[in-house]
Amino acid sequence: MLTFASYLYFILKIIDKFLNKLFNKKNFINFFFDELYKKNITTLSINNKFIKFWTPGNYAKYFVDNFLKKEQILENFILQIPDRKDVIFWDIGSNLGLYSIFCAANKKKVKIVSFECAPSAVLAISQNITLNNYENRIAICQIGLTNNKSSFLMLNLNKNSLGSQFNALGQNFLLKDKKIKIIESKFKIYSSTIKKILQDKSMEVPNYIKLDVDGFELEILEGFGNFLQNKKIKSIVTEVKFGSRKIDNMTVDGKKIEARSNKIYSILSRAGFKSKHLEQGAKKKGWYLDIFYR
Repeated sequence: MLTFASYLYFILKIIDKFLNKLFNKKNFINFFFDELYKKNITTLSINNKFIKFWTPGNYAKYFVDNFLKKEQILENFILQIPDRKDVIFWDIGSNLGLYSIFCAANKKKVKIVSFECAPSAVLAISQNITLNNYENRIAICQIGLTNNKSSFLMLNLNKNSLGSQFNALGQNFLLKDKKIKIIESKFKIYSSTIKKILQDKSMEVPNYIKLDVDGFELEILEGFGNFLQNKKIKSIVTEVKFGSRKIDNMTVDGKKIEARSNKIYSILSRAGFKSKHLEQGAKKKGWYLDIFYR
Protein backbone atom coordinates (compact mmCIF):
# COMPACT_ATOMS: atom_id res chain seq x y z
CA MET A 1 0.00 0.00 0.00
CA LEU A 2 2.86 2.35 0.85
CA THR A 3 4.59 1.54 -2.48
CA PHE A 4 1.36 2.21 -4.41
CA ALA A 5 0.94 5.54 -2.61
CA SER A 6 4.53 6.48 -3.48
CA TYR A 7 3.96 5.71 -7.17
CA LEU A 8 0.69 7.62 -7.15
CA TYR A 9 2.38 10.63 -5.60
CA PHE A 10 5.20 10.43 -8.21
CA ILE A 11 2.62 10.47 -11.04
CA LEU A 12 0.79 13.41 -9.46
CA LYS A 13 4.07 15.30 -9.24
CA ILE A 14 4.61 14.85 -12.99
CA ILE A 15 1.06 15.99 -13.72
CA ASP A 16 1.57 18.92 -11.38
CA LYS A 17 4.68 20.07 -13.27
CA PHE A 18 2.83 19.77 -16.59
CA LEU A 19 -0.14 21.82 -15.33
CA ASN A 20 2.19 24.42 -13.86
CA LYS A 21 3.82 24.97 -17.24
CA LEU A 22 0.53 24.83 -19.14
CA PHE A 23 -1.36 27.32 -16.97
CA ASN A 24 1.61 29.13 -15.44
CA LYS A 25 0.23 28.42 -11.98
CA LYS A 26 1.63 26.67 -8.94
CA ASN A 27 0.58 24.19 -6.25
CA PHE A 28 -2.03 22.08 -8.02
CA ILE A 29 -1.20 19.18 -5.68
CA ASN A 30 -1.66 21.46 -2.70
CA PHE A 31 -5.03 22.57 -4.10
CA PHE A 32 -6.22 18.96 -4.51
CA PHE A 33 -4.85 18.09 -1.08
CA ASP A 34 -6.76 20.97 0.56
CA GLU A 35 -9.99 19.96 -1.17
CA LEU A 36 -9.69 16.31 -0.14
CA TYR A 37 -8.55 17.27 3.36
CA LYS A 38 -11.53 19.42 4.18
CA LYS A 39 -14.15 17.25 2.44
CA ASN A 40 -13.35 14.01 4.28
CA ILE A 41 -16.50 13.96 6.41
CA THR A 42 -18.19 10.92 7.96
CA THR A 43 -21.82 11.19 9.10
CA LEU A 44 -23.34 9.07 11.87
CA SER A 45 -26.78 8.98 13.45
CA ILE A 46 -26.60 9.70 17.18
CA ASN A 47 -29.74 10.20 19.24
CA ASN A 48 -31.77 10.55 16.01
CA LYS A 49 -29.46 13.34 14.85
CA PHE A 50 -27.00 13.28 11.98
CA ILE A 51 -23.60 14.10 13.49
CA LYS A 52 -20.62 14.93 11.31
CA PHE A 53 -17.00 13.98 11.99
CA TRP A 54 -13.90 15.14 10.18
CA THR A 55 -12.00 12.01 9.08
CA PRO A 56 -8.97 13.01 6.99
CA GLY A 57 -7.00 9.80 7.61
CA ASN A 58 -7.38 6.03 7.94
CA TYR A 59 -7.15 5.97 11.73
CA ALA A 60 -9.65 8.80 12.16
CA LYS A 61 -12.06 7.07 9.78
CA TYR A 62 -11.67 3.75 11.61
CA PHE A 63 -12.32 5.26 15.06
CA VAL A 64 -15.39 7.17 13.89
CA ASP A 65 -16.84 4.14 12.10
CA ASN A 66 -16.35 1.91 15.14
CA PHE A 67 -16.63 4.06 18.24
CA LEU A 68 -20.35 3.43 18.78
CA LYS A 69 -19.61 -0.31 18.82
CA LYS A 70 -16.33 -0.20 20.73
CA GLU A 71 -16.91 1.19 24.22
CA GLN A 72 -20.41 0.43 25.50
CA ILE A 73 -19.31 1.21 29.07
CA LEU A 74 -18.26 4.73 28.08
CA GLU A 75 -21.42 5.37 26.11
CA ASN A 76 -23.64 4.16 28.97
CA PHE A 77 -21.60 6.25 31.41
CA ILE A 78 -22.36 9.37 29.37
CA LEU A 79 -26.00 8.45 28.80
CA GLN A 80 -26.55 8.22 32.58
CA ILE A 81 -25.27 11.75 33.21
CA PRO A 82 -28.19 13.95 34.37
CA ASP A 83 -29.10 16.48 31.68
CA ARG A 84 -29.02 19.70 33.73
CA LYS A 85 -27.38 23.10 33.30
CA ASP A 86 -25.45 22.72 36.55
CA VAL A 87 -23.78 19.45 35.41
CA ILE A 88 -20.21 19.49 34.04
CA PHE A 89 -18.58 16.68 32.05
CA TRP A 90 -14.80 16.57 31.54
CA ASP A 91 -13.46 14.52 28.64
CA ILE A 92 -9.76 14.13 29.58
CA GLY A 93 -7.74 12.65 26.73
CA SER A 94 -10.33 13.63 24.17
CA ASN A 95 -8.32 12.60 21.09
CA LEU A 96 -10.73 13.29 18.17
CA GLY A 97 -13.42 14.52 20.55
CA LEU A 98 -15.78 11.64 19.79
CA TYR A 99 -17.17 11.32 23.32
CA SER A 100 -17.42 15.08 23.80
CA ILE A 101 -19.53 15.17 20.63
CA PHE A 102 -21.48 12.09 21.76
CA CYS A 103 -22.27 13.82 25.06
CA ALA A 104 -23.36 17.03 23.35
CA ALA A 105 -25.62 15.06 20.97
CA ASN A 106 -27.35 13.27 23.85
CA LYS A 107 -27.33 15.96 26.56
CA LYS A 108 -28.67 19.40 25.62
CA LYS A 109 -27.80 21.14 28.88
CA VAL A 110 -24.59 19.55 30.19
CA LYS A 111 -21.43 21.70 30.05
CA ILE A 112 -18.56 19.87 28.34
CA VAL A 113 -14.82 20.51 28.56
CA SER A 114 -12.59 18.58 26.16
CA PHE A 115 -8.97 18.19 27.38
CA GLU A 116 -6.33 17.35 24.77
CA CYS A 117 -2.68 18.33 24.39
CA ALA A 118 -1.73 16.84 20.98
CA PRO A 119 -2.09 19.68 18.43
CA SER A 120 -3.32 17.48 15.56
CA ALA A 121 -6.05 16.03 17.78
CA VAL A 122 -7.08 19.53 18.89
CA LEU A 123 -7.45 20.46 15.22
CA ALA A 124 -9.81 17.49 14.77
CA ILE A 125 -11.84 18.40 17.88
CA SER A 126 -12.25 21.99 16.70
CA GLN A 127 -13.37 20.81 13.26
CA ASN A 128 -15.91 18.40 14.76
CA ILE A 129 -17.29 21.10 17.05
CA THR A 130 -17.67 23.48 14.10
CA LEU A 131 -19.27 20.86 11.83
CA ASN A 132 -22.01 20.23 14.41
CA ASN A 133 -22.47 23.81 15.68
CA TYR A 134 -21.41 22.85 19.21
CA GLU A 135 -19.21 25.91 19.77
CA ASN A 136 -21.40 26.96 22.71
CA ARG A 137 -21.60 23.43 24.11
CA ILE A 138 -18.02 22.17 24.12
CA ALA A 139 -14.93 24.06 25.32
CA ILE A 140 -11.43 22.89 24.41
CA CYS A 141 -8.62 22.97 26.97
CA GLN A 142 -5.31 22.44 25.14
CA ILE A 143 -2.95 21.79 28.01
CA GLY A 144 -0.82 18.97 29.32
CA LEU A 145 -2.01 17.60 32.67
CA THR A 146 0.54 16.45 35.22
CA ASN A 147 1.03 15.81 38.95
CA ASN A 148 3.72 18.42 39.45
CA LYS A 149 4.08 22.18 39.27
CA SER A 150 3.18 24.12 36.13
CA SER A 151 5.98 23.95 33.56
CA PHE A 152 6.80 23.11 29.96
CA LEU A 153 7.02 19.33 29.55
CA MET A 154 8.16 17.28 26.56
CA LEU A 155 5.27 15.62 24.73
CA ASN A 156 6.38 12.47 22.89
CA LEU A 157 4.16 11.21 20.07
CA ASN A 158 4.67 7.89 18.36
CA LYS A 159 2.50 8.87 15.37
CA ASN A 160 1.09 12.06 13.92
CA SER A 161 -1.81 10.36 12.14
CA LEU A 162 -5.11 11.62 13.53
CA GLY A 163 -6.65 9.22 16.02
CA SER A 164 -3.61 6.97 16.37
CA GLN A 165 -1.49 8.97 18.79
CA PHE A 166 0.27 7.11 21.59
CA ASN A 167 1.43 9.93 23.87
CA ALA A 168 3.83 10.27 26.78
CA LEU A 169 4.00 13.60 28.59
CA GLY A 170 7.12 14.47 30.56
CA GLN A 171 8.45 10.90 30.65
CA ASN A 172 9.21 7.82 28.56
CA PHE A 173 6.72 5.34 27.19
CA LEU A 174 5.97 2.42 29.49
CA LEU A 175 7.59 -0.19 27.26
CA LYS A 176 9.34 -3.44 28.13
CA ASP A 177 12.05 -3.05 25.48
CA LYS A 178 13.74 0.34 25.93
CA LYS A 179 15.70 -0.07 22.68
CA ILE A 180 12.63 0.35 20.47
CA LYS A 181 12.49 3.85 19.01
CA ILE A 182 8.86 4.81 18.52
CA ILE A 183 8.91 8.60 18.86
CA GLU A 184 7.88 10.25 15.60
CA SER A 185 7.74 13.79 16.92
CA LYS A 186 8.30 15.61 20.18
CA PHE A 187 7.98 19.15 21.47
CA LYS A 188 7.42 20.96 24.73
CA ILE A 189 3.92 21.95 25.79
CA TYR A 190 2.71 23.95 28.76
CA SER A 191 1.44 21.62 31.46
CA SER A 192 -0.21 22.05 34.84
CA THR A 193 -2.22 20.22 37.48
CA ILE A 194 -5.98 20.01 37.89
CA LYS A 195 -5.46 21.35 41.41
CA LYS A 196 -3.86 24.53 40.03
CA ILE A 197 -6.61 24.99 37.44
CA LEU A 198 -9.36 24.63 40.04
CA GLN A 199 -7.56 26.76 42.64
CA ASP A 200 -7.32 29.58 40.09
CA LYS A 201 -11.09 29.21 39.56
CA SER A 202 -10.58 29.28 35.81
CA MET A 203 -12.86 26.23 35.71
CA GLU A 204 -15.56 24.77 37.91
CA VAL A 205 -15.23 21.40 39.65
CA PRO A 206 -16.63 18.76 37.27
CA ASN A 207 -19.31 16.24 38.17
CA TYR A 208 -18.47 13.47 35.71
CA ILE A 209 -15.06 12.64 34.25
CA LYS A 210 -13.85 10.41 31.43
CA LEU A 211 -10.11 9.78 31.79
CA ASP A 212 -8.16 8.04 29.02
CA VAL A 213 -4.55 9.16 28.44
CA ASP A 214 -2.49 6.21 27.21
CA GLY A 215 -1.46 4.82 30.60
CA PHE A 216 -0.64 8.12 32.33
CA GLU A 217 -3.95 8.42 34.20
CA LEU A 218 -2.14 8.13 37.53
CA GLU A 219 -0.33 11.47 37.15
CA ILE A 220 -3.55 13.28 36.36
CA LEU A 221 -5.37 11.81 39.35
CA GLU A 222 -2.44 12.72 41.59
CA GLY A 223 -2.65 16.23 40.15
CA PHE A 224 -6.19 16.66 41.48
CA GLY A 225 -4.84 16.92 45.03
CA ASN A 226 -7.59 17.40 47.63
CA PHE A 227 -10.09 18.31 44.92
CA LEU A 228 -10.53 14.59 44.25
CA GLN A 229 -12.40 14.42 47.56
CA ASN A 230 -14.83 17.13 46.49
CA LYS A 231 -18.35 15.67 46.61
CA LYS A 232 -19.27 17.51 43.43
CA ILE A 233 -17.32 14.82 41.57
CA LYS A 234 -19.90 12.07 41.31
CA SER A 235 -18.21 9.54 39.03
CA ILE A 236 -15.03 8.86 37.04
CA VAL A 237 -14.58 6.32 34.26
CA THR A 238 -11.02 5.36 33.42
CA GLU A 239 -8.99 2.57 31.90
CA VAL A 240 -6.93 0.39 34.21
CA LYS A 241 -4.36 -2.09 32.99
CA PHE A 242 -3.21 -5.41 34.44
CA GLY A 243 -0.79 -7.48 32.42
CA SER A 244 1.38 -6.76 29.41
CA ARG A 245 0.10 -6.12 25.90
CA LYS A 246 1.64 -5.82 22.45
CA ILE A 247 0.70 -2.70 20.48
CA ASP A 248 2.09 -2.67 16.93
CA ASN A 249 5.80 -3.48 17.47
CA MET A 250 5.75 -2.34 21.10
CA THR A 251 5.29 -4.44 24.24
CA VAL A 252 3.95 -2.53 27.22
CA ASP A 253 5.68 -3.24 30.54
CA GLY A 254 3.08 -5.23 32.49
CA LYS A 255 4.70 -4.86 35.92
CA LYS A 256 4.91 -1.08 35.66
CA ILE A 257 1.34 -0.55 34.51
CA GLU A 258 -0.01 -2.98 37.13
CA ALA A 259 1.71 -1.00 39.89
CA ARG A 260 0.27 2.21 38.47
CA SER A 261 -3.24 0.75 38.21
CA ASN A 262 -3.13 -0.44 41.82
CA LYS A 263 -2.18 3.11 42.83
CA ILE A 264 -5.19 4.41 40.88
CA TYR A 265 -7.48 2.12 42.90
CA SER A 266 -5.81 3.24 46.12
CA ILE A 267 -6.09 6.97 45.35
CA LEU A 268 -9.73 6.77 44.32
CA SER A 269 -10.62 4.57 47.29
CA ARG A 270 -9.08 7.07 49.72
CA ALA A 271 -11.06 9.84 48.00
CA GLY A 272 -14.29 7.95 48.75
CA PHE A 273 -14.95 6.25 45.41
CA LYS A 274 -16.16 2.68 44.90
CA SER A 275 -15.29 0.45 41.94
CA LYS A 276 -18.20 -0.97 39.91
CA HIS A 277 -15.85 -3.54 38.35
CA LEU A 278 -14.77 -4.96 41.72
CA GLU A 279 -18.25 -4.72 43.24
CA GLN A 280 -19.56 -6.94 40.45
CA GLY A 281 -17.09 -9.64 41.52
CA ALA A 282 -14.72 -9.15 38.59
CA LYS A 283 -10.98 -9.47 39.10
CA LYS A 284 -8.13 -7.11 38.30
CA LYS A 285 -7.24 -8.83 35.07
CA GLY A 286 -6.51 -7.52 31.58
CA TRP A 287 -7.13 -4.01 30.30
CA TYR A 288 -10.59 -2.72 31.05
CA LEU A 289 -12.70 0.33 31.83
CA ASP A 290 -13.86 0.78 35.39
CA ILE A 291 -16.43 3.23 36.71
CA PHE A 292 -15.67 4.76 40.09
CA TYR A 293 -18.59 6.37 41.91
CA ARG A 294 -19.56 7.72 45.32
